[in-house]
Amino acid sequence: MLRTLVCINGRSSAGRALVSKTRCREFESLRPCKQYNYMEKLTKFFESVVAEFKKVSWPTQQELIDNTIIVVVFSIILSAFIFGVDQLYSTVLEAIYK
Repeated sequence: MLRTLVCINGRSSAGRALVSKTRCREFESLRPCKQYNYMEKLTKFFESVVAEFKKVSWPTQQELIDNTIIVVVFSIILSAFIFGVDQLYSTVLEAIYK
């Protein structure tokens, strides 16, 4: 198992001595360390991904084909429009600069 000791809010579990004169020999921990199990976290992540996939409304094959055709046709029309505008501008600019 992949287990690692990771400190919360810092890099070590070092503490500091209390300042009070009546409690000068005590020690207060600043950053308690916690043990993480990375394989458990990874498993929980993939379980949540699968649960989210079940919530999604997936399109049928026919809906997917129809939407793909719409996108391809619109892309062709848009590229033809941009090509036409580009040709028009280049013709006008060539006429101006000659």
